[in-house]
Amino acid sequence: MQQLLSLEETAEILGVDYKTVYRLVRKGDLAAGKVGRVYRVSRTDLEAYFDSTKQAVASEIGRPLVPLQEVRCCVTGERIMSALDIGGYAIDTGAPIRKSAWDAGRRQASPVPTNEGDSR
Repeated sequence: MQQLLSLEETAEILGVDYKTVYRLVRKGDLAAGKVGRVYRVSRTDLEAYFDSTKQAVASEIGRPLVPLQEVRCCVTGERIMSALDIGGYAIDTGAPIRKSAWDAGRRQASPVPTNEGDSR
């Protein structure tokens, strides 16, 4: 028989709150069974749920997901550690641009506001 996890264990594995897992089970997004009055999630169902979320993200952004440890910024060459590190994509290649390089480029392109009419 496959390993069954409590909702608390499932929440810990996913790095979310217990209530989040409970809502996922109640909505039917995460398959679970009841043993007595306690929900149990199989490891197989947990992995299937996680894989489905990866597919959903890939379809939202319109391209397959790539392991982030292999992604480097096309401007600085620095390794991108998280999706939060990505500020944008290069127009010609579609390669990711690290947020720090993206922000620096935007600052250079934007005129600096002046306080010419400020009488203080």
